[in-house]
Amino acid sequence: MADLIRILLKASEKSAEIARTWIKQDELFSLLVEEKIGEAKNDRFVQDFKTLTDVLVQETIKHEILSQFTELNGYIYGEESNVFTNSKGSSITVEIKENPVATANHLRKVMNDNNSAATLLANIVHNNVTMVTEQDDENLKNIGFELDINNIGIWIDPIDGTAEYISRAQGKTENGILSKGLPCATVLIGVFNKSTGEALGGVINQPFSRYDQKNRTWRGQIIWGISKNHSLSDNNLKTQRSINNNNEDCSLNNCGNPFSVVISSSEDNELKEKLKATGIMMHEIAAVGFKLLNVIDETVNVYLLSKGSSFKWDTCAAHGILNSMGGGVVSFQTAVQIASECGFADSDLLKEKLKDSQLVYHKPDNELSEPGKMWSNSKGLIAFRNFKDLFIILKTLTVR
Repeated sequence: MADLIRILLKASEKSAEIARTWIKQDELFSLLVEEKIGEAKNDRFVQDFKTLTDVLVQETIKHEILSQFTELNGYIYGEESNVFTNSKGSSITVEIKENPVATANHLRKVMNDNNSAATLLANIVHNNVTMVTEQDDENLKNIGFELDINNIGIWIDPIDGTAEYISRAQGKTENGILSKGLPCATVLIGVFNKSTGEALGGVINQPFSRYDQKNRTWRGQIIWGISKNHSLSDNNLKTQRSINNNNEDCSLNNCGNPFSVVISSSEDNELKEKLKATGIMMHEIAAVGFKLLNVIDETVNVYLLSKGSSFKWDTCAAHGILNSMGGGVVSFQTAVQIASECGFADSDLLKEKLKDSQLVYHKPDNELSEPGKMWSNSKGLIAFRNFKDLFIILKTLTVR
């Protein structure tokens, strides 16, 4: 298991370095942004984009994983197709070639024949990155369980928050929380069970976590977690795990700090009014991956999304990490229905029933979905670190 996490960490850091390198290429940046249309477009956005960075990162991650785990060939899924067309109409099927020179020659076709930029990116792709800290190495050595590599699938979101990425803005803070800009862009790699669809683990790389004013460079951070059957787990988080946290007290007044949620700016107004009426703090921030990261790092309690506008590649990585903390990601509509029918008198029973509402990743929610929405989390989601927080938000949502 440790070897798989190592390769995912390495792949994510190569990807982050590609993302950091590309924003410096002023001359070529706008050339290599493609607007998505039709089935590829997310309905959340008036305009939806992918960049050469998205496609190159996705193919780099696949290449890294398959270099060590050939068993996963055919079971690595991503948001983007590997065909990219630049703003002048030049198109390629992005591939990682056998060496840096071949990869650079391949990329040059959509880079206005800019050899220096193509070579720079190709060298990063083929560079031998070591991205395991001493603490991570110690944690990885101590993982006391294995997962069957033949029963694993991978979901990749190469650059979640592409709109924030192409803005190249340093970041905007609202009510003490970053809401827009480069820090909202993340590389997401999720691991799931091919038989059950359970989220088993994930790596989130935030390439633009901190800006060094002196050197005018960005530094990133990586968070990872892995679990098995919601009992055996490990991660690199400093927060105390809450595997056995089953606090039955669902009062907002017993939570210490004000209970807070992250939502999308396009969230349903009726839901916003219900949250506001109960004194819950709401934060509207960009990007699904970054919203989930705010739950993981304890910036907020819960992430709510009542609509089917997120996708399996958006949530798998964070879901796996939250599972390793004793939390999870459940279907919004299903969880609200279960809570309404079951009530809160027997918290053990409610917790057991809610486990059945966890998102799964091995099949579409609805096989008959239109192509552009096939892999959506069709009934919305609630992401949480522990069941106490989930009970609190469900009580709020089910009050008549």
